[in-house]
Amino acid sequence: MKTTDNATRTPVIDEGKEFVETLMSSRPSRLTACQGWTVHEITAHLAAGSQEIADLIESHLAGDAPRATRPFDEREAPFRAMDDRLLRSLLFEQVERAKRARDRLSAQTDGVVLFTGRPMHAAEFVTHSRSERALHRWDIVGRDEVGWDMLTQPELTVHAITILTEMLVLAETFENRLRAAKHPSEDFLVVLRSEPYDDVIVSRVSDVLDVRTESLQDRPIDAYLEPATRLLALWGRREPSAEIRFGDGANRDALGCLFGW
Repeated sequence: MKTTDNATRTPVIDEGKEFVETLMSSRPSRLTACQGWTVHEITAHLAAGSQEIADLIESHLAGDAPRATRPFDEREAPFRAMDDRLLRSLLFEQVERAKRARDRLSAQTDGVVLFTGRPMHAAEFVTHSRSERALHRWDIVGRDEVGWDMLTQPELTVHAITILTEMLVLAETFENRLRAAKHPSEDFLVVLRSEPYDDVIVSRVSDVLDVRTESLQDRPIDAYLEPATRLLALWGRREPSAEIRFGDGANRDALGCLFGW
């Protein structure tokens, strides 16, 4: 359900409710847009991620020494093997457990927990959860009005840039995409514009990759696209119905390596 904040006239979305309704109305065996995963596998991914976050935060709160985040396959395999009804029940259980742990972490003035190689505050864990709901909801059902509004939220774009440049084990990182595409080492700069928000700039100078948001009104644009389309592109996804307009002189080589355009 989507309501409107009368003060700002912006949509207010119950993201958790929207994701749960989508999940519960989808067959476990249904293929999704996420790396060929089924709905069951996405559910296992989210349940395992919530469990790992809860474990790490609870360990930190107990005063234990930090440990590395377990790899995806190790933590997800037991959940994938479960009956789907049990899996969905455990997903909700682990999500609530992670929420309680985040709430406790937020009470600490400098509460930080290392997750997938990156220090995370409680608020960042919340944004990470919101991002996963928006992305994986689209993976399951594709484009609809509520889902598009969820993906449009600018803080999710900022979060994506942070995660995709600092969690280097993720296959979706820009470094890994360029490496997989065997992109040559020449310098480049591409600008993605999604009004009314800041541009997303991806550049490489002397083999140093930089990704940031900034308004570059005086620089030619490589691609114009909707904010939701841009967020999906940052995560290596593409909405088939999305319109992408390329600027004059767009760096099609870099855009192709980074986003498959």
